[in-house]
Amino acid sequence: MRPVLTDSLLTTLYKATNDFSLGLNHNFILNNDGELGEKANRIFNYIKDELPLSSKRKETENKHCVYYLDPFIKLIFGGEYTPYSLELNKSISGKQRPDFSCVVDDIPILNSEIKPLGYTQLRKDQDFVKVHLKGKKSINKLLEKGGPNKSIAFLNMGDTIESFVIDLAYDGVYRSWPCLKNKLAIDKGSFPLSVLTFSHFIKIEQYLNEIVNDYENRSPSEQIKELKFIRRMPTTTQFKLLLKQ
Repeated sequence: MRPVLTDSLLTTLYKATNDFSLGLNHNFILNNDGELGEKANRIFNYIKDELPLSSKRKETENKHCVYYLDPFIKLIFGGEYTPYSLELNKSISGKQRPDFSCVVDDIPILNSEIKPLGYTQLRKDQDFVKVHLKGKKSINKLLEKGGPNKSIAFLNMGDTIESFVIDLAYDGVYRSWPCLKNKLAIDKGSFPLSVLTFSHFIKIEQYLNEIVNDYENRSPSEQIKELKFIRRMPTTTQFKLLLKQ
């Protein structure tokens, strides 16, 4: 398996973030690391000026996204030449939510749920269910349009981010595979964790490109076989209410 980041970029990132967290002189020197290096440099310079000296017990949803997530999401998924579109802060029932999705042909191939520091266990359980239900719905739509049987789910609960690959390989069996999990940098002392977050999002971006490539090049025989595995989503009032929360 190929590493997500080159050795030179990893070394540069770890040294710069560790030096900064220790209050030492920090220099982010790129060594021919191309586009990834440029993105890492921009994210590093933004985050180091925004992180508080010490972490907060609670944070608003908007500030949580602006400080801890948006620098990664906008630069990594929002590029001009990505084969999907990035959608931020969708409005549900007239209320804008701090989430993001990556969309192809009006189908989200990445769905997310985000809760700031100070979330409750109930909201965590609800969001885990919600993001997986959205992932199943995306798979159904992809298959109906001749696409692949996969989608990505991203879950951020406080200072933890986790990503899952959801697929449909058997009759009515939607599987969820945890693939990446790490802590966010939420203060200057934890700044080195931003290296893990950067790697996390870069790997997810690679998964998304694979899904898009599969969507554009899938054979008709594969499409027909997996269409019969689909199970429709519930239409009960309780189900609709859960997705609106």
